[in-house]
Amino acid sequence: MLKYLVHALPLLLCLLFPGPAGAAAASPDLLDIRLSSVEADSRLKPTTFMLHVEMENVSGRTLRILKWRTPLAADIGAPIFEVKIDGTPAPYIGRLIKRSAPQDDDYLILEPGRTASAEVDLANLYDLGRTGLCTVEFSLSTLDIQDLAVQGKSGEAGDRPRKIRANLLSRYLAVPLQPPARSKTADFSGCSAWEQSVLTEALEAARDITRTARRDLANAPVDQRAQAERYLEWFGAYDPARYATVSDHFDKLEDALDNRQITFVCDCTDMYYAYVYPNLPYEIHPCQVFWNAPLTGTDSQAGTIVHETSHFQVVADTDDHVYGQSKCRRLADSYPALAIENADSHEYFAENTPALAMPDSTPEETEETQTPPVITPTARLQVVINALLLK
Repeated sequence: MLKYLVHALPLLLCLLFPGPAGAAAASPDLLDIRLSSVEADSRLKPTTFMLHVEMENVSGRTLRILKWRTPLAADIGAPIFEVKIDGTPAPYIGRLIKRSAPQDDDYLILEPGRTASAEVDLANLYDLGRTGLCTVEFSLSTLDIQDLAVQGKSGEAGDRPRKIRANLLSRYLAVPLQPPARSKTADFSGCSAWEQSVLTEALEAARDITRTARRDLANAPVDQRAQAERYLEWFGAYDPARYATVSDHFDKLEDALDNRQITFVCDCTDMYYAYVYPNLPYEIHPCQVFWNAPLTGTDSQAGTIVHETSHFQVVADTDDHVYGQSKCRRLADSYPALAIENADSHEYFAENTPALAMPDSTPEETEETQTPPVITPTARLQVVINALLLK
């Protein structure tokens, strides 16, 4: 019990002595976000961790909020909460979804003073399979909030966008909560013959663009990487550490697509491109938008496979900070540290549409370096015969 009191001590201090640390828990200039736990029936064995989330507009202005990275989304497709048990992060086991460009109904228009709320079962999203003091945090990036009065996102350029944080919620888990059963499957599951044909061709195209991307990163001379147009477009200003991270990601992507068993599960009827569970490599669920996408090019079938494979924790463990080329360009320009974590940024680098150059250290073949053709005795004889016939 003493161990859990030690973990709870920072929470008690924040309540007893509010100050700068406590002030960071809420941002009154835009939203007041509140977390609370929904108590389960004490007579039943607990199998869920229901969380109630409220978001109140305290800005005095109308806000337009992208719902995808909030509990208000119809389908949560990213690790939007930070969940820990006894201070150790609980692995995210929910979906990671590649979405198409947001439509009007993907946004919440929140008038001044109004509150939106939702309930979420954390046991479906995080591995809560052990006992201990569970803490839950939630924050919403200013990348996903627009002030309609100025028609622009709030926040400032820098290494990271600003985050609006909810209160810290804690609850003791006396009984481990078992994650939903999700089993490994064969290389195709539930896919028609036509779908298998499409997926086979798309996988080969994904391998091709990934090999090219990995090679282009590796072959770029170090002294020219700061001017590498394609890298700068999708990952921002050159930094050796960030460049090394992206290179490592594409090394692992190539290994995953070339050497691992990729499994396609055709069970999704939603209007998404695809989704994966990051802790279940290498299983990809193509959705309805995927089948109508082009084989290669922007937001292609090949690029979607690269995007989804990058999400796996054993590959690049990418996130979905933003979607779409225009937002990825802005992310690279303002927040390069986030761009190298962003799945769509990896996809667009691999798709390379429109084509952008990367410096290449591979020597070009010139007339001096070209290997002369080998002329065999038979070929020489044929030349002589042809010359005699022409006379």
